[in-house]
Amino acid sequence: MIALTLDESDVRGFMNSLLKEGLFDFFDVRMVEMTSLTRVEISGVLDDGGKNGQEVESGKPSPKASYANWGQLRPLVVEIIKNHGMPRHMKIVFSLDTVSTVDFYPNASALFLNLLYENSMVNFTSATAEKQFSLDKTLDEMWGNYIKSFFGKCNIPVKEKA
Repeated sequence: MIALTLDESDVRGFMNSLLKEGLFDFFDVRMVEMTSLTRVEISGVLDDGGKNGQEVESGKPSPKASYANWGQLRPLVVEIIKNHGMPRHMKIVFSLDTVSTVDFYPNASALFLNLLYENSMVNFTSATAEKQFSLDKTLDEMWGNYIKSFFGKCNIPVKEKA
């Protein structure tokens, strides 16, 4: 796991890019949580009309659930912000799609990038889940390096938190 932060002077530009550009569009979205006028929660689970039983009765997605990507959900989030103003708090849980996750590392079951916007600050954390328990931290290191490389290629100036 890595923890990254965006300098306060870069937050406005980053949020503009996040909401108006396609930099994050390839990531699946597990959930979005925003608080402005009210608290809004968006599940990233795609609704298949109940055909495949993707959600169990608890409302939690099954392991076979399919997720919308940021490109699909971004217009909805932008519309909410337009109508209610910039949120005081926003959390987005991004993940790599299932096929890319297995290609990235055979034992990986999920690769996450968490974004937290709060108090005019943007923080990121990475997380991984493996199919079978392992003490090996190779996947964490590889995913952390991928995330740092992704931010570098996108010219997003993040700093690693101590």
